[in-house]
Amino acid sequence: MNRILFLRIVLLSAVCCTSLAVAAKRDDTTEMIVFLKTNELITFASQMKSRNWEVPVIYSQWYVDRLTNSEQQVHEQKNRDFGRLMTVKLSNVACAVAHATSWSNCNREAAALLVLGNWFGSRVGYGNHLLAVRCHDIACVALVKMIADLDAPTNEVGLLVPLLNSSWKNVNRSVDILNLEVGMPLFVIPTNFALVVPQFPAPITNEVKRCDYLSAIWRYGTSLARSGKHEGYTLSTNLSHIKTDVIGDHLFGMRRQTITYGFTPLFNSNLFFFADTDVAGPRTIVRTWDAKMHKDIIYYRPITEKHVSYFARFRAAVGFFPTNGVANSPFQSPISAAFDREWGKHITDNCSKDDYYVGSCAVLYEEYLKGVLKDRDSHAEDDYCNE
Repeated sequence: MNRILFLRIVLLSAVCCTSLAVAAKRDDTTEMIVFLKTNELITFASQMKSRNWEVPVIYSQWYVDRLTNSEQQVHEQKNRDFGRLMTVKLSNVACAVAHATSWSNCNREAAALLVLGNWFGSRVGYGNHLLAVRCHDIACVALVKMIADLDAPTNEVGLLVPLLNSSWKNVNRSVDILNLEVGMPLFVIPTNFALVVPQFPAPITNEVKRCDYLSAIWRYGTSLARSGKHEGYTLSTNLSHIKTDVIGDHLFGMRRQTITYGFTPLFNSNLFFFADTDVAGPRTIVRTWDAKMHKDIIYYRPITEKHVSYFARFRAAVGFFPTNGVANSPFQSPISAAFDREWGKHITDNCSKDDYYVGSCAVLYEEYLKGVLKDRDSHAEDDYCNE
């Protein structure tokens, strides 16, 4: 009897071990590729949670070719194949959004793209970042079209716009990705300007200025790589519009100060990293997926979530979008002047006037009316075809 019980325990243990082994070998990426080939992106986004798919870390082809062994390359290449398929699917969605005439269709597309973008952005990876940016770029177009349609319920808009404010949209994420790709802490943003500009000990807390600084580092490295210079090379960056607690609202004006990024042997020995691929034709994610495009990791989006947020805020406050412009105004267009006039009627303590963003609202609405509101890649394709 004891022997039979022992055999049952052994058999049960073997079954459990087999189940654990199968679970350990679960291949989400292959499953996602198979599913994505035969389903639309909205369906894929709706299945991510129920199927408990884990987003893969997608490195650049440059990284896979140089910093992985043959066994790792098989795994990483599969992740990149998934990303490549996703770029094609996203292009199809961008086309659908561009031609969408119903706010409900825009609502569905925007919801799926926002969730998908934040899913990709939840992991630190080169391809993850590019895909996340692409998702939210297209989502912004869908959101603007939805907001512009006064038949769209304001509560539906209010549910989606906050999803644009995601934790992965910051300069620290870009720094982490670039350092991960190059394999060392090559990119560093100082916490205080005093480290590089003693006469202006201003903390670099403004996210835009931090991004400008990272962009300046990239330009510096690119210039060195192309010119062959290694020492004594200075980096110029515009320090205007920096606001600090010490200086208050005083602006530095349009003066240009010289900043020398800390020259180190580490920086000098890795100048090859700044040589991105020269791509002929439109720089779309589909065309550049296998190219080296690390400059694009320094986060940039043509329609920012702040613009979309202000567009939604304008509609909520004013209740409509002016179509009759104001003639003989100093603004760029009569529509911009009309937006400014209507916004001025609704200024309160909690709703201050901001000419720049009101102007951005007007631009978005004009593009919507003209039918030219598109994502970055679609604009790149059109510009290339019209050259």
